[in-house]
Amino acid sequence: MKKKRTKLIATIGPSSQSVATLEKMMRVGMDVARLNFSHGSHASHRGLIRAIRSASRKAKCNTAILADLQGPKIRLATLPSPVRVKRGDRIELPVGFPKFGTFLKKGGSILLDDGRVTAEYLSGKGETIFVKVTSGGELSSHVGLAVPGLKLKDVSTLTQKDKEDAIFAMGEHVDWLVQSFVTKASDVAPLRRLILAKADAGFSPKIMVKIERAEAVQNARAIIKVADGIMIGRGDLGLDLPVEKVPIAQKKIIALCREAGKPVVVATHMLESMTSSPRPTRAEVSDVANAVIDHTDAVMLSGETAKGAYPVETVSVMARTVAETEASVYDDIVPVQLMKHPTKEQAFAFMLAELVYAKRIKHLVVSLGDIGLIEALSLYRPEVPVFVLGTEASGLRQELLRWSVEPVRVSETVLNGEPGVLVKFLQKQRQVTKGSTVTVIGYRGSIPVFTTVKV
Repeated sequence: MKKKRTKLIATIGPSSQSVATLEKMMRVGMDVARLNFSHGSHASHRGLIRAIRSASRKAKCNTAILADLQGPKIRLATLPSPVRVKRGDRIELPVGFPKFGTFLKKGGSILLDDGRVTAEYLSGKGETIFVKVTSGGELSSHVGLAVPGLKLKDVSTLTQKDKEDAIFAMGEHVDWLVQSFVTKASDVAPLRRLILAKADAGFSPKIMVKIERAEAVQNARAIIKVADGIMIGRGDLGLDLPVEKVPIAQKKIIALCREAGKPVVVATHMLESMTSSPRPTRAEVSDVANAVIDHTDAVMLSGETAKGAYPVETVSVMARTVAETEASVYDDIVPVQLMKHPTKEQAFAFMLAELVYAKRIKHLVVSLGDIGLIEALSLYRPEVPVFVLGTEASGLRQELLRWSVEPVRVSETVLNGEPGVLVKFLQKQRQVTKGSTVTVIGYRGSIPVFTTVKV
C-alpha cells in the first residue's frame, strides 16, 4: 500500500473488538483507535484498550487511543420495543433529559435518529415529550434527538458521566479526550481543570474539542485557541446547521486549525454504506478525497468499523483513497506566505516548505520538545515524512494524529546527540535508507536552524 500522510481513525466496537481484527485494521492503515463513551461500560472499554494495545504490539506499529466523551447528548430513553411511526402519528416519547420540554417551542422541528425520523413538538412534561410525526420510520431505544438551533442554557457541556468517564480513561492512559457539544471557548476549562487534578504524574491527555453546533462554528477561532485539537462532528453539525452549509464550515475550520497549528479531524458518515455493503458509494469516496484535498490531519470512521460487517475492508478502502488522493496534484500546497505577520517558526516553516517543493528536502526530523516548529509545519503541509523524536511514548502517540508525522521513540542520549547521530538511528530503525538525505531542524539559541545529513 502507498504510504499516506493523512491519518485514519477508526471507532472500535463489537465488529472490531478482537485482537486479530484490530491487528488487520492497523496493518491496512488505522493509526488511531476511537472509543465511543456514549456506549459500553468501563469494564468493556478496559477490555477494548487491552485489545488495542495487544494488537499494536503484534502489528509492530504505533496506535493512539482517543476517548470520545458523550457530553449532554439528548437521546430517547428506553422503549419497550422498537416502534414504527408514520406521518401524522401523535406519540409520546421518553427522553433521558430532565424537563427537556422547557427548552422547546411548540411547533418546533425535532430530528430523531440523525434525522431519519422528523416530528413537530407539541408539549412536554417531566422526561416525556409529545410530538406529531412529520416523516416516518422506525424508532428504538437511545437514538439521538436533535433540535436545530437549540441552546441549553445553564447546562454544562461536561456532564457528571463525562467526568467519571474521563477519570477512568485517564487511569488507562488514553492519549486524547474528546469533549462533545462545546459551543464556546470557556466550555473547555472544566475538562482542563479535571485533567490537572486527576491525571497521573508525568501523564496528561490532550483535549480534542468536537465542533458539532452552529454556535461552535461561529466561535471556532476562540475554541481552537484553547483546544489541543479539533474534530468536525458533521453528523450532529448537519442537524443543527443547514446541511448545505456543512461543507463550507468544514473548509473554514480546517483552515483555522492549520493556521493555529492544531490537528483537525473530519468525522461522521464518511463510508456509511460500508456498514452493510462491501463497497462504498462513489459519493462517499469523493467525500474522503475532498477532506484530504482540504488538508485535514485525519479522517474518521464511526459505525462502519464499530458495528459494520466489513471493518477491515472499510479501513482498507479509506486508506487507499487517502493515498491515491495524496499521490495526485490536487492536494498539493504551492508555498505561498499565508501569514501577514508570521512568527519566526512560521517563517522558518515557509522556507522549509519551499525547499520541499523544490525537492531539496526529502525527510524532516524534529524533537518532540520543539512543539512550536511542529505546529508551524502544520500550516504548509510539506509533503515529506516528518519524524518526531522523543523519549516519552505517550507524547509521541499524541502527535500521531498530525498530518505526515511519524513518531519515533529514542533514548535521551540519541535525542541530545548531533544530527548525524539522529540520522544513523533512523537508518538503523529502517526509517530511512542509505543514500537518502535527512534534514534535522531545531534551535540554535532562540533561532530555528536546519542541518542536512546524507545517510
